[in-house]
Amino acid sequence: MSHEAVFTGSFDPITLGHVEIIKKSLGLFDKLHIVVAETPKKTSRFSSQEKMDLIQSSLRECGVDCERCVCHIYAGFIVDFCSENKIEYLIRGLRNTLDFEYENTMGQINSKLNQSVETVYFMTSPEMKFVSSTAAKEIAHFGGELKDFVPAQ
Repeated sequence: MSHEAVFTGSFDPITLGHVEIIKKSLGLFDKLHIVVAETPKKTSRFSSQEKMDLIQSSLRECGVDCERCVCHIYAGFIVDFCSENKIEYLIRGLRNTLDFEYENTMGQINSKLNQSVETVYFMTSPEMKFVSSTAAKEIAHFGGELKDFVPAQ
């Protein structure tokens, strides 16, 4: 039996923190579905297809086993994606207590929407605690150094 999980996010852009969570997920799961969430309330710098391309190139660059990762674009409830693909586990990364509060609430909402999907939380390493897509975009906007935030690409 193959154990699969879903890791979803806006990935605008993918960060080294995302890559770390992906690597940790592959330590537990045989296959990881990385889902670029199309959310109408967020304005993205990159198109969904560009995000997918960046994810795939970043994973290769960072030495991730890409054969075990599948990228998707999805608009809708992530638990519906899980049901449609018969996946029971949803991966979320936590950097701090603020992330925990938000992700705990989202996990409870997802449980109400679909009780067969279980959320699995991974803590980032202390080195990734400050890394976010928002910070990376802000640093890029002002011409700052991004090597500690995003894969080189």
